[in-house]
Amino acid sequence: MAYRYPPFLTMSPSDFTARLLGLKELLPGCDVCFLVEDQPVIFLGKPKEVIEEKICSSLLLLRRDLAGANLNEMIMRDPEILFFPDLEAGLAQLIDLWDVDAEALSNIPLVYLLTTAPIYVSRYLQWDVDAEALSNSDAQELAFAVRSLALNKLPEGF
Repeated sequence: MAYRYPPFLTMSPSDFTARLLGLKELLPGCDVCFLVEDQPVIFLGKPKEVIEEKICSSLLLLRRDLAGANLNEMIMRDPEILFFPDLEAGLAQLIDLWDVDAEALSNIPLVYLLTTAPIYVSRYLQWDVDAEALSNSDAQELAFAVRSLALNKLPEGF
């Protein structure tokens, strides 16, 4: 870990322990020791408060938009997703894509389509993916989809 993040050598043991305990509190289902050892720069490179605030906001977004997905596994496979700058945009694109798929399969009533097609103000309230579909999704593929969609918008026509 010191090779990947040399400032670790000057970090006080109490500061390091406090960071690990804070991360464990935020990510109880994750192996935070492995995460910090694997990605020391993203978990130790900024002040503790900044990192914890970013993790909290990312977790709120992920829990809101991917309810039912195995977020612990997703974070273990791709911890950088917590710090991805366009996470909200990627989740919004995934919702749009999933809604298009649902429309194509006629899983959404016509009234829903008529009321949401012109505006997407209540898109998050109408995110209609069941928890089973998300829980059956591979965590790494789900993280990859969110990252990809955040970087590249959906093609026109979707």
